[in-house]
Amino acid sequence: MARTNPFVKGLAETRARAAGDGERYSALIGEFGTKLAKAQSEVAACDLFLRKALPRSDPGIAKAAPPRFPLPRCRSMMPTRLLVQP
Repeated sequence: MARTNPFVKGLAETRARAAGDGERYSALIGEFGTKLAKAQSEVAACDLFLRKALPRSDPGIAKAAPPRFPLPRCRSMMPTRLLVQP
């Protein structure tokens, strides 16, 4: 059996790692796309009800609320599960 060149071995490992990252990121894009569509439809529904309840108001001037928990800066800081406070 011929010995594999270390450069080729490292290149194959890097390619496999990049392919795995690409698959994981594609799954995240799909998940976040669904969540984005849901959030946008909720905003539109709230705007509709606010306009009916207060005809003179402009719901579009309300600022977005900050996230309920700090967003992680790197993968090692990502929570393994989210704890719901009572």
